[in-house]
Amino acid sequence: MLRRYFRTPPQPGEIVHAFSGVRPLYDDNADNPSAVTRDYVFEVDGAEGAPPLLSIFGGKITTYRRLAEQAMQRLAPWFPKLSSAWTANRPLPGGDVGGSFDDFSNGLVRDYPDLPRTLIQHYARLYGTRARTLGAGPYLRRSGPSFRR
Repeated sequence: MLRRYFRTPPQPGEIVHAFSGVRPLYDDNADNPSAVTRDYVFEVDGAEGAPPLLSIFGGKITTYRRLAEQAMQRLAPWFPKLSSAWTANRPLPGGDVGGSFDDFSNGLVRDYPDLPRTLIQHYARLYGTRARTLGAGPYLRRSGPSFRR
């Protein structure tokens, strides 16, 4: 698979992180595997006085905030001091760009004129306002290594 992206694939010792987007689906006894529900299902086990065990099956990455809020609602009987849900209207880390995304992205391009516009816009999409923290490292350093345009 790596050969598709690299002329010379990295060696095992050069790989510093791996991730797999495996998603367990809930077995709803559907005859056709493609008909299995993609919704999430909660199971909470916990006797009175014992810590609960919350198992979550299914779900999609795009629904994680709502899933987390519902998970906390399920755990509320064991944690009576939990506050109410608050994440629905909060920006994700780096999402507090203020104004339009284009204005934010263009500001980064102005602040890092030595780097290719496409690279800066890529970082803006990936990291939002946190792209500026890359400026302290080698990737966005104004006086850093020269980049091909």
